[in-house]
Amino acid sequence: MSSDRHNFLKYSRRVKRLSYYPEGSDENWISHINTQVEKYAIDIIMPVFEIGTKRLIENQNQLKQKDKLCVLLNISKFTTARDKRLL
Repeated sequence: MSSDRHNFLKYSRRVKRLSYYPEGSDENWISHINTQVEKYAIDIIMPVFEIGTKRLIENQNQLKQKDKLCVLLNISKFTTARDKRLL
């Protein structure tokens, strides 16, 4: 799932399907993720970029199937991992 209609990942032979969803509120974004997980029987929710990882960590309680999320950090650990001065 991408908010960029021309995301480079859609050209990868390893990506079966890439859905486009325009940038919106976190609530709408999570709702769309929940819909996609159910519609396509997705096994793992794995963010690729930092912004998606951060948003999923912050909103993971809103996921219907949060056990499928491969990100197990809390937001403070994520912030530390992103900032080399804090490591």
